[in-house]
Amino acid sequence: IAEIADPGRASSEEAVAVVDAHGWLALPGLVNAHVHSSGAFNRGLVDNLPLELFMLYELPPFDFGPFAPELYRARVLFGTLEMVRRGVTAVLDDPIYAAGPTPETIDAVMGAYRDLGIRATVTVYQPELPEHDWFPYLADLLEPDVLARFVADRPPSADAIIAGYRDLVDRWHGTAGN
Repeated sequence: IAEIADPGRASSEEAVAVVDAHGWLALPGLVNAHVHSSGAFNRGLVDNLPLELFMLYELPPFDFGPFAPELYRARVLFGTLEMVRRGVTAVLDDPIYAAGPTPETIDAVMGAYRDLGIRATVTVYQPELPEHDWFPYLADLLEPDVLARFVADRPPSADAIIAGYRDLVDRWHGTAGN
């Protein structure tokens, strides 16, 4: 809804559509302020766990991904259509890219939002620390070979993450015309 006009105040030259909205409620579009579109197909796959444990199951740290850009696009399309049906017109998405974002996977997410016409602010979920550094006592509980793999397969540096954000912003910021 761009505006609600008063048909009684319109000039004779203006075409005003009148909608019988008796018993209806008009309200602005809703905002989903926190979604991970990458989890759209994962609902119900992991038991109700504390956040820290859930995150280890939702996105396993090893041998998970990379995935085709089409999968990222499909998850955005599915989740967004579900939100739009419920009145959401704007979203803040923090997709998790396994094993890390690429220009193609970012384009798939951003292109899906553009094609659907929803207002979307998109970040890149990319911690600079491995899981054993942000979950207390996890390093003490891991098997030595698993801990060694965490140490060997460190996430990108903060500089590399910032460079990825610059690329995202340079290529996509303002492309929807707003």
